[in-house]
Amino acid sequence: MEAHSLLPFSGVSLVPKSKPSQQDHWHSPNPHCHQCGYSPISRRDGSLLDLRLLEELLSMPLRDEPPDRLKRLSRSWYTGKAWVHWSMTIENRATGWLTRRLHFQTRELLVPASARHAFACPLYCLMPDHLHLLWLGLSKECDQLNAAKFFRRYFNSLLAPTGARLQTQAYDHVLVESERNPDAFADTCLYIANNPQRASLVDDWRDWECLGSVVAGYPDLDPRDLASFWPTFWTVHNRETERHAQ
Repeated sequence: MEAHSLLPFSGVSLVPKSKPSQQDHWHSPNPHCHQCGYSPISRRDGSLLDLRLLEELLSMPLRDEPPDRLKRLSRSWYTGKAWVHWSMTIENRATGWLTRRLHFQTRELLVPASARHAFACPLYCLMPDHLHLLWLGLSKECDQLNAAKFFRRYFNSLLAPTGARLQTQAYDHVLVESERNPDAFADTCLYIANNPQRASLVDDWRDWECLGSVVAGYPDLDPRDLASFWPTFWTVHNRETERHAQ
C-alpha cells in the first residue's frame, strides 16, 4: 500500500473527497488501492497531517523522473524509533510463489534482518501477489531504508527459483503520532491482518497461515491470540528498546 511518504501524483490535496466512512482505511489513500476513496494526504478522520510531515511533503518538488520512481520522505523519517508499514508487490502481480516453505524461509529471514537492523515486526502478512511488513525501530541506530534494502535482496533470492521477484520499489507508510497510540496501532495491525479475509482467501484471518509476528529471541509471539498478544508484545517491545539503549 502506498503511504504519506510516497508521491505518485503531481499535486497535493489536503481535504477528503467525501466524509470518511465509519470503517475507513488506516493508511493514506492509495491510487493503486481499489478501496480508497480519499484524496491524497488526508487522515483517516479527515483531518490534516501533522505539521512537520505536511511541510516536508509540500516542499518536495514535482516529480521530474520516470513514473516508476517514487519520492520518499527524507531518511530521518525512517531512522531511530520510526514505525513504518512496508508493502512490497511482486513484479507483474505474479502469483504461485507463495508456499509453506517460502513462508518459513521468510520468517527465518526476518529474524536476522530484525536483529541486524534493530527493529521489531509485530505483524507481517504474505499475500499471493504482495506482502505487508510492519516494523518498529528499537534504537537510534535503526535505519529502515537499509533494513528494507537488506530484506529485499535476500527475499528476491528466495523468490528466484520460482521466477518471481519484487517490484523495483516498495510502498511505505510512516506512522505519525496519532497512529502510534496502542488502540490506533492495534487497529492498524488488525486491518493488515484482515487482508486475506477481505480477499476471500479464508473465512477468518486467523486461519491464514502466512502471517505472524517476529521479534528476535521471542519465537512464540502470535498475533492470532488477541487476548494475550498485545500485553506480551508491548512488554517485549519495551524490554528490547531499553536493552538497545544501554
